[in-house]
Amino acid sequence: MAFGAPRVVWLNAGPRLEYPPVLALAAGAAAAGALLVAAVLPRAWRVVFALVAAGFLALAAQRLLYRLEVAEDGVAMRGLLGARRLPWASVAHVDLRPDALALVDAEHAEVEIGTSGLTADQRASLERTVARRVREAGAKAEGQPAFR
Repeated sequence: MAFGAPRVVWLNAGPRLEYPPVLALAAGAAAAGALLVAAVLPRAWRVVFALVAAGFLALAAQRLLYRLEVAEDGVAMRGLLGARRLPWASVAHVDLRPDALALVDAEHAEVEIGTSGLTADQRASLERTVARRVREAGAKAEGQPAFR
């Protein structure tokens, strides 16, 4: 249950992806279960199950902290390892991968949007929103109207 797909909320500016809190609770419960099993097993197995519990705790924290917003001014991603914001004007190109969209800036730094848990319609809508935002930012930089 802790490995479910993110929830997609469509706002006026664009989509926001985040995990439902129940997924973090499921990962936390799995960590607690692994710790209980570790408490009753011999020492050699305790280390293994303690590592499994640590992995589930990290997964629970990632599920609680993760948020990706596609907004008017750029894309912002927050997770267990920190936050990253990429303005649309900085996007040099977008890589379409089988299970992700990667927004790459001029310095080759990228923000990867995982799409493996999205339906085909959700992914297509996300791709169109990203394409529109990149196109609008390019038009603003050239001083042209965003829509022709």
